[in-house]
Amino acid sequence: MVQVLSPLQQASHEHSGSPTNGGLLRALSWESRTDSDAGMIHDLAMLALQLVPTILSLLVLAAHFWRHANLPFVVISFVVIGLLSIRRAWAARIVQIALTLGAIEWIRSAVDLAGVRAEFGLPYGRLLVILGGVAAFSICSAFTFRARRARRWYRLDRPSHGQ
Repeated sequence: MVQVLSPLQQASHEHSGSPTNGGLLRALSWESRTDSDAGMIHDLAMLALQLVPTILSLLVLAAHFWRHANLPFVVISFVVIGLLSIRRAWAARIVQIALTLGAIEWIRSAVDLAGVRAEFGLPYGRLLVILGGVAAFSICSAFTFRARRARRWYRLDRPSHGQ
């Protein structure tokens, strides 16, 4: 029977697992990485960069809910951020829905706040521009999942059955 070992297990077996002889350290070093490992690390780094707007949108939304003492929605915002770690299409779709609902919340807040300011005769144009920009940023963040790397990572190109 042939036993297949990972590179870490091979290094451990070849060098009796002693960290002093450097076997394990060599297995973890960049020199021992293959081109496919480097490609995977690069893809993960690029995906993380692509998800920064999504995470920022959800954090700002959580702060908005926190300011209004809406703790259940703060928790939901953080749970949605946690869904980014699940490599399934349904997780990505839930994040997209949350970002879209967040944009609707920003528009609702903008209309409400502009109405209050208008009642008191205060200017509200800047408020509408800022909150409109935040809503647009949230919607654009939902489109992050249309990028090739995100579609592949979250398996969005595959048929939906069996996920």
